[in-house]
Amino acid sequence: MAQSVDEAVSQSEEERSWDALGLSEQGFRAHITEARQIMARGEHSEFLNTLVLGSVSSKMTAQHVSNIVGWLLAGQEPEAWIMQLAERSHTSTCGHVFQSDEWGYRCFNCATDRTCCLCAACFEDSPCAANGHKFQIFRAGIGGCCDCGDTEAWKPEGFCSRHRGHGSGAAGEEGEELGE
Repeated sequence: MAQSVDEAVSQSEEERSWDALGLSEQGFRAHITEARQIMARGEHSEFLNTLVLGSVSSKMTAQHVSNIVGWLLAGQEPEAWIMQLAERSHTSTCGHVFQSDEWGYRCFNCATDRTCCLCAACFEDSPCAANGHKFQIFRAGIGGCCDCGDTEAWKPEGFCSRHRGHGSGAAGEEGEELGE
């Protein structure tokens, strides 16, 4: 179950990355801000170098490092940013990569060739079955991907509600940034 923003921000003391680094929250935030500015200029950050080389506190866990990377990407509490991203995540294409023995769906009315398919989540949310399209269910192999939202692979009228293709104004497309 997803945490609320307040729950994510009020982590217990032992989970807070700044404690593992021996920093105050204010000092940690200052390091993150500085590292993000340095990265934006394409320069080297000593703070990041320290993390990468592992010469930080012995209290540093993989979860702490993951959390710090999240801070660097988001510029704010990673859990809150991820929740905000998930709420607005209507990307233009799906691209879900199939795992072994996952179901794939091929709509003969919407696919542009016989290799094009949708993942189960996209197909179930698409109008294909409801509109009486002829389709096939198959076991997808490892490495194939969902074509929902890809206008070269699938007709737009068969896209699910989350993936409307490029140029549809969906959140997360070029020109819209989250967390800042």
